[in-house]
Amino acid sequence: MCHSDITELLEFANKEGWVSDAQEYEFLLGNNPEGCFTLEFGGEVAGGITTILYNHSAWIGNFIVREELRNRGFGTELFIKALNFLEMRVRTIYLTASPRATSLYTRSGFSQIMRINRWRYRGENTRKMEDYISTPSDTKEALTMDNLSWKDDRSVLLEYNFNKSRIFLNRLPDGFLVIIRIAGVDIIAPWEVREGNHKTAESLLSDAMYFIENRSVMLDVPENNHYAENLLKEYGFYISGHTWFMVKGKLPGINFDNIFAMASLGSIG
Repeated sequence: MCHSDITELLEFANKEGWVSDAQEYEFLLGNNPEGCFTLEFGGEVAGGITTILYNHSAWIGNFIVREELRNRGFGTELFIKALNFLEMRVRTIYLTASPRATSLYTRSGFSQIMRINRWRYRGENTRKMEDYISTPSDTKEALTMDNLSWKDDRSVLLEYNFNKSRIFLNRLPDGFLVIIRIAGVDIIAPWEVREGNHKTAESLLSDAMYFIENRSVMLDVPENNHYAENLLKEYGFYISGHTWFMVKGKLPGINFDNIFAMASLGSIG
């Protein structure tokens, strides 16, 4: 993949209704240029796939093929390239799959772990959201918390989100919540607490609602976090869809009770 491919890949993604932007592609390509792939057909980009590497794990994301070229083997070729690249480097590979795409991944040795539910809140978009950063110097504690929850160092992802955050709500060392914007959409990514602390989780969401109650926002939440589900319902959020969290290789003891929102909408983790 090269930088000039991004415009076409975004066109494919927009047709699918994905929430993605050039900044995310540039971030992924800049951090792992050897692990992002495209295929060409007839002199044009036929499809692409991105990966991101952490210390012990990796994610596959932004996997798309031009609509008129699907079911011709391009997707399988792209996926195998990405998978082979990652299997030589890490012991655990994650992805989130749409329900109709899980068969490709199970044939390649991935297992379904749980649903990742897409939650939405629809406001009136009448209040302007100002940038608000709360003690950003404390982000080292947030990185440590994420490390303990995921059993891996994902600093490259968290620091990317912190740097582009519109909102950083800090209850450290007990929890934090970040709101970023991708392609004009406000996203809670991530929202984490220590040891499943319900009081901190609700306090963070309550404060976040000051900024988002008159806006639209979305977040991806592990199905196994039942308290997050109940809390979001209480605040007027609803489920608009889901993907499947899948893994190949060693699954560490991820503490999903601490994870109230993923750090991306499926492409990074």
